[in-house]
Amino acid sequence: MITVCRRRSLTYNNAGGSSMRSGMASFILFSGLVFGCNCTASVDHTTYPTSGEVKGPVLETVTMNWGLAPGVIRLATPRIAAVAKAVEMLQGVGVACFQELWTQESQDAVIAALGPGMYHYEISTRGENQRDGVNVCSPDDIKKVAACAREKCGSVLAEEQTICVKEECEIELGVEYYTGHKECVYCLVASVGNSIEDAARNCTQMPGGPKIVGVSRAYNGHNGVMLVSRWPLQNPEALRLRASFSNRVALFATVDIADFGPIEVACSHISTKEDLPPNHPDFSKWDEEMKAQVSDISRKQKERAGNNPSLFLVDLNAGPALDEGRIEGVQYNVWRHTRRLGYFSPVAHADIPFCTSCEENTLRNGSLHTTPNPDEARSNQLIDHVLVRNPSVGAKLLPVLVQTIFDEVVVYDGYGLRWRSHPSDHYGTRVTFKLFKE
Repeated sequence: MITVCRRRSLTYNNAGGSSMRSGMASFILFSGLVFGCNCTASVDHTTYPTSGEVKGPVLETVTMNWGLAPGVIRLATPRIAAVAKAVEMLQGVGVACFQELWTQESQDAVIAALGPGMYHYEISTRGENQRDGVNVCSPDDIKKVAACAREKCGSVLAEEQTICVKEECEIELGVEYYTGHKECVYCLVASVGNSIEDAARNCTQMPGGPKIVGVSRAYNGHNGVMLVSRWPLQNPEALRLRASFSNRVALFATVDIADFGPIEVACSHISTKEDLPPNHPDFSKWDEEMKAQVSDISRKQKERAGNNPSLFLVDLNAGPALDEGRIEGVQYNVWRHTRRLGYFSPVAHADIPFCTSCEENTLRNGSLHTTPNPDEARSNQLIDHVLVRNPSVGAKLLPVLVQTIFDEVVVYDGYGLRWRSHPSDHYGTRVTFKLFKE
């Protein structure tokens, strides 16, 4: 049995203490699935409770973007210890997908925190898609950006300098890009997390100097994604996605639950819309790249699943508008495309809507910024999803509880100081499913 205590007031008891609305919603969902109706059509008007008690057998699922992205999200390296403590709380979870473990240090810490009773699957893409000699700058190309960076960000801690440069030297970067020096800007973008001097050294070809290769992929090509389960991950498989600036993958595996059967699981982190256009040759717009990634994942998962239920745990970087606009829709074309592929997001139908990318988050709202950036705090969005796709007949996963997790401030040490922040710039999503077998 799972007992959940949250600040939201609605309670739900699967043993008979539910509200009439929750009980009727569950009945409608159950009836639609049992009698073979189209799953995505039958559940659109159902809402799911955000607190309460659910009696087993259940499957607990989590997707969590940990935001351990040096040079993009502040305090990435100091937060590794806080993230590891949070991961310890997930020991025994049914299935989880982690994103933004961009460094080997963060990945190793999370694996250690999982403990010996948990299974995990990740692949190395380090060094892949590096295009030697393509993304380089001349000294003239980088002169104005480097001067701005040194003046305004030179005193900032090395790991945090690229955050500062993006905020303080945006005009200079834009001028370089739009005056024909795209490859130079691509190298600087891919050097995220490095100091100003290291980025300049890695990207600048000096006349008569040794030939440099430039930088094509962020974080040396790491992809930052990990699939986790309390059950063995059978037939694991990775799909390398077409992506700009960073290497991105989808991880697949089958989990076989006693007295229920196999469930097909996918885990990924879809591209996010950036200020610059995508630099992958197949795409001119970000929603094109994002939809292609979702399509490729859907196709592979459908091939693997057959007539078994599927779960797709993902930072989709897309989601619906909810709660009369208080939660802002983002990348609607990508969201609609995902829905058309048959995926359903229970968290998008919470009885009390919530965000996972939220302006109250201390890593987003400027409270930890040397120069507050109001653009990062302008909206609440739901972009982290546990998506389900059930077959028309046979075993099914029925969502009964949806929640945010890791949405409280934690305390940790770093750079010789004590910090208070959320563990990530995202909140996690937890969805609990009842297992229904015809």
